[in-house]
Amino acid sequence: MEKGKIILALLTVAMLLTITGAVAATPVRTSGVNSGDTATYGNANFSWYSSDPTAAPPAEWNNLNGTAWFMGTVESVAGTNVTLSGLAHYNNGTETTQSGWVDVDTGDGENFTFFLISSNLNAGDSIYTGSDYSDFIINETIPGTRPTNHLNITMSESEPPYADIYLSENYYWDQATGILTKLSITNNESLSYPTTNETDWSISFQLTSTNKFTVPEFLGVPEILLLLTPLTLVALAYRRKLHRTQNC
Repeated sequence: MEKGKIILALLTVAMLLTITGAVAATPVRTSGVNSGDTATYGNANFSWYSSDPTAAPPAEWNNLNGTAWFMGTVESVAGTNVTLSGLAHYNNGTETTQSGWVDVDTGDGENFTFFLISSNLNAGDSIYTGSDYSDFIINETIPGTRPTNHLNITMSESEPPYADIYLSENYYWDQATGILTKLSITNNESLSYPTTNETDWSISFQLTSTNKFTVPEFLGVPEILLLLTPLTLVALAYRRKLHRTQNC
């Protein structure tokens, strides 16, 4: 009888430890930035090619390569909601401003979704908990002086003989703060109907400076963050249209 009670007690403890472990494995979403924090990007890099004479890049991207730098500034933080302002400085000396916000828990926001995620996430965690983003799982946490979270999303759709579409996205965030440090996207579309044409474009940028930490030297080919709003809309449109595959 006593032996049975001991076994039951041990099983109970094991179950409690399992439950506790499961709860602990769910990350607590928190902002890794504060009011006044800044992140600067520059040297826009956007390439576009299309054999279709009627095709043109989105209007929002026309000035991309003419951007000298972009700086995002945190205006306020309320829980997981971060309000930001952006200042873009162009090579011709003109400037534009933009404001927005992002919830680093759900991913809801305006203009700055993907710019910030929760601090201290790890490989296997979703970048946000909202339904549009909850299945975007961090592939790896890259070790180093500043550990970095990396998300790769690759999507392809083939509809022979009409079209072949390929889209690959790579996002990198500083683990401790959740600040986006690098983004690169490549896209290829080969259409065979009603006419044969091909469209290719690519975008990349990296963080150049922030008051939160010293940016490693390998981060040095940046781009404008005002691009993130149209980029997000384009990416979500493709995700809803194409067969989704994710490289782990």
